[in-house]
Amino acid sequence: MSSIEQQLAAMQEQMATLQAQLAQVVNPTPMQSVDDAAPATLHSLSTRPHYEWTPSETQVNIMNMDVPIHTSKPMATADRKAIIEAYPPVAQLEYRSAATIPSAEKNMNKGQKIEDNSLKHLQYQASAILRPIDVLAYEMLTQDPNTPHLERFCTMLADARSLVIDLCSTITQTRLNIAYRSVDPSFSVKTESEVGYIVPLEEFQQSISQQAAAKKAIREASALRRPRRRFPNGTPNPTSFSNGWFQQQQQLQQQQQLHQQSQQQQQQFSTTQPQEEHQPVSSVAPTTTLPAISSATTSSPTQHNNTTTDPVGGRLNRYYSNWTKIPINSFVDTTIQHGYKIQFHSTPPTTTTPTSIHPLSQDQVPLIDQTIQDLLDKQAIELVSSDEVQQTPGFYSSMFVIPKKDGGIRPVFNLKRLNQYLHAPHFKMDTLREVSLMIHRNDYLVSIDLSDAFLHVQ
Repeated sequence: MSSIEQQLAAMQEQMATLQAQLAQVVNPTPMQSVDDAAPATLHSLSTRPHYEWTPSETQVNIMNMDVPIHTSKPMATADRKAIIEAYPPVAQLEYRSAATIPSAEKNMNKGQKIEDNSLKHLQYQASAILRPIDVLAYEMLTQDPNTPHLERFCTMLADARSLVIDLCSTITQTRLNIAYRSVDPSFSVKTESEVGYIVPLEEFQQSISQQAAAKKAIREASALRRPRRRFPNGTPNPTSFSNGWFQQQQQLQQQQQLHQQSQQQQQQFSTTQPQEEHQPVSSVAPTTTLPAISSATTSSPTQHNNTTTDPVGGRLNRYYSNWTKIPINSFVDTTIQHGYKIQFHSTPPTTTTPTSIHPLSQDQVPLIDQTIQDLLDKQAIELVSSDEVQQTPGFYSSMFVIPKKDGGIRPVFNLKRLNQYLHAPHFKMDTLREVSLMIHRNDYLVSIDLSDAFLHVQ
């Protein structure tokens, strides 16, 4: 065979070898079993019921596994730096810790600043663990892509990487709690986020405002539920109480005692005794409601009736005669006079075993109690006894409260389930353009903001 033929044969063998390698790259050998539903086995060690395994002596020596995890001495800065710089970083991957929010850093004391800086340093050290992990994955995928166990090894590296990222995120949450506590010790992080700062500045300020409003509302609600008693000279004097719930309770108790005394006197005295002697005492009714009680103890029953105001609940129909003096459509006329009738397209399911309200947090418990008491005082809701619940099935919805910008609280009723059974007619608000067309020169404008506006409708 001539030299030319030998060269051609060698080239054919090389081409065949290259084609075989190319086919393996395009169609790699399956790394899973034929049954795709079966989970892939990552390693040969047992996980259940045995959790522990013993490494070989060779592995212990190579991996330095005899060094304690938590009690060993910290690595020298030069040694740590040498290991980190031995593995190049991944492009466009931020290894540095997130910056502290400037407004929170100004409020931090010396101890909080030291703690935050220490956590920042730990975050950078934790992120450096990703360098050898990422380089190892790169070497496995590029240097030996045909190994049958490549997918299992990469999965284990991905799990290790996820744990490192979770560690960095946990440190970020701790730093964010420090930032919140620098503003108020009772504040804490509620949501997770990832930005240049620990959280966006707008989200941080909004969370601070919401928690401050909630704290103020809780303080006010607690003060209303537990009024303080302050008596001059250590003796109770009803005339020195401030106007409030406790004063009204004291007056109501005094009136009830006077009424009981009058009844006892009527039983003891003769029927021939003049009725005028008992007239002032018996005129004090024990059923006087709290809103009707005056702040002065010398007020007469007539004065009590003059100070009574209509409750908010369903108040609108009591002024129907005034509404008839202005042109209104039939729907408004019917709603004011008889109330609004909810339009159901199907009957919602009812039950005799309602579920209790589960507050979103313990902070909401006094707020929900105060809100329910306010709605009862306004006669917007009614108490339902346990017997009525068992005898008459009903539809029940949960509720919670949210803080308002002015520091108050707003009740929110979750009617999502009920809305599925309601007919929602089309409704369109008047736009500013339409309102501007109604205005003429020299017109007077007035703005009316009703508190509890919807509660006025029956």
